[in-house]
Amino acid sequence: MQTDDNKQNDRKKSNLQEKNNDKQSHQKTIEATDNLETTIKDKPLPPKKNKKDKKNTVVGWVSFIFIFSIALTVLFSFLSEVVLSDALWVCIIVTLVLIFINVLCDLLSVAVTSTSIEPFLAMASSKVKGAKRAVSFVKNADKFSSICADVCGDVCGIVSGTASTAIVASLIANVSGNTMQMVVAIAISAIVGGLTVGGKALGKILAVRSSKSIVLGFAKFTTIFKREK
Repeated sequence: MQTDDNKQNDRKKSNLQEKNNDKQSHQKTIEATDNLETTIKDKPLPPKKNKKDKKNTVVGWVSFIFIFSIALTVLFSFLSEVVLSDALWVCIIVTLVLIFINVLCDLLSVAVTSTSIEPFLAMASSKVKGAKRAVSFVKNADKFSSICADVCGDVCGIVSGTASTAIVASLIANVSGNTMQMVVAIAISAIVGGLTVGGKALGKILAVRSSKSIVLGFAKFTTIFKREK
């Protein structure tokens, strides 16, 4: 009988101890929550951006893109006019280079917008070369895409059209008959358009599949001209 009584007393003691432990843990949880709420309340909130500031930022960025596009178009057009000559092979090389730049810019744009920032943050913490620059590219993916695809890519597309016109003019000079001249002009335009669109389609596939490698490789390339901070 005494042993049964002792067992019952031990069970009661253990139950009481468990209840006390639960009360203490619950009290600690409440205190931690109160402290967290106090910390959050005491922490100053970041200043909210005014709608006017956002509007000014957008207007400033669009204005910059507009002016930069005009300047780049003038520069590329001037260089193409200087480089282009009566030599057919020069016109072809200039056109191919412009198409390549157009496709490359589109590839970089898609790669930056389709990749995630987490791998580059891990690389930056491990001090991998170019990782910090890649983080900057991904954080500003909208602006990066606008400059590459909308500015550089489209300007190269416009100027390559001008260069292809020089090719047509050079070929037409050696062709007689309006029909043949029209065929040559259409053929050259079709080839240039096919190379541009086909190159962009291939570039998009590569950019989506290997976005991380492309962005990191381009970031490392840019460190040649400007070192990372």
